[in-house]
Amino acid sequence: MNGILIPTIGRMRNRPRTVRVARRRSHPASYTVCLIRTAFATLGSLFPRAAGRWAYRLWFRTHRRPESAAETRWLRNAERCIVPVDETEVVAYRWGAGPTVLLIHGWNGRGTQLGGLAQAVVDAGYQAVAFDAPAHGRSPGKSTHIYEITEAIEAVAATFGPVHGIVAHSFGCAATAFALVRRLPVKRVVMVAPPATVEAMVDSFTRLLAVPPRAQAVMRELFEEGFGPDLWQRFATTRNLAKVEVAGLVVHDRDDEAVAVSEGEAVAEAWRGATFRRTAGLGHHRILRSAEVAQQVCEFLGGHEAESHRRVVGAHGVAAANAGV
Repeated sequence: MNGILIPTIGRMRNRPRTVRVARRRSHPASYTVCLIRTAFATLGSLFPRAAGRWAYRLWFRTHRRPESAAETRWLRNAERCIVPVDETEVVAYRWGAGPTVLLIHGWNGRGTQLGGLAQAVVDAGYQAVAFDAPAHGRSPGKSTHIYEITEAIEAVAATFGPVHGIVAHSFGCAATAFALVRRLPVKRVVMVAPPATVEAMVDSFTRLLAVPPRAQAVMRELFEEGFGPDLWQRFATTRNLAKVEVAGLVVHDRDDEAVAVSEGEAVAEAWRGATFRRTAGLGHHRILRSAEVAQQVCEFLGGHEAESHRRVVGAHGVAAANAGV
């Protein structure tokens, strides 16, 4: 299915502070997205059922983008292996040695996108393990959904575990939360730019492609036929994290153009004892390449300042974490 403060390294009076960086302008819609929008605008109102079925199929399709030069460099230092997952397989990458930290990318992403975090994790004394989810990166397939990605998380964790920590991004956070409620054992979890609910993800998708309302209703019907009418609750990140007992850190950028920062706040509010950190100027993807964010993540995985701060957030919720930001 369709996915600190920047690093707030210093604290004053136990409050996180935001480190601001220069903003970047959002990119215009791609040519393909513009064509799809035109098709929905032209045909969606006339043939809502056909348009709804098309939107439903598009939801599960993935798109691979060329890897960056930095990803190519990170890949040279990785040990690659194949992990069987049910009737398919995924490509996994491993760096370093020590307790395992699992890195989980978002929708249309790939494991090497988290290479910068992987290097920081290794430098902190951990083994970093990333993988390409089904139909992503070098793993086979053209479409996937949350069950398949969750099963891949569980298979990779079983192969390289026990898992000390998880760092997930975007849609990978929703799959991680679902894996946690399915009793994936882990001590510490970091969620970067997490979506709060399935509805929020679907709304973002339909806005991006300008899917007409009647076609959206058909799309929703198909979701409920395929995954059950309770899927909106079953896959909600907020609902699933409210059920688990695991130390958590939520990091979300104020200028995130893909997932609103309010969703990260909702996730932290629902997750008992979680710490919330807001960054500024990094958007949805640059946050993964911030050295300061990486340092903050590693400090949390090490559990040094995290325990005392979790008591503050647990008592007062997200409002306490945001105080003075």
